[in-house]
Amino acid sequence: MAEKPKTGKRQKRPPDPNNPVGTLTIEAAAARLGIGRNQAYEAAHAGQIPVIKIGQRKSRDGSSGPARLLVPIAALDRLLGQR
Repeated sequence: MAEKPKTGKRQKRPPDPNNPVGTLTIEAAAARLGIGRNQAYEAAHAGQIPVIKIGQRKSRDGSSGPARLLVPIAALDRLLGQR
């Protein structure tokens, strides 16, 4: 049996709408809420939008920046009263 050549890229799975662990970017959460991107970041930093902070971003000069913010879909739906 021949092996598949490795491309170095991981195949992305489509999001499962039944998976409560799914996340959205701040931009996608802002669109669901009907607010702007900056307003969503402000709300996330104020604790009004639940977020998961992932690591720290590294800039090209080696300094670290803010963490990547992801919004849990289930928590956002609860906030909107949809579940």
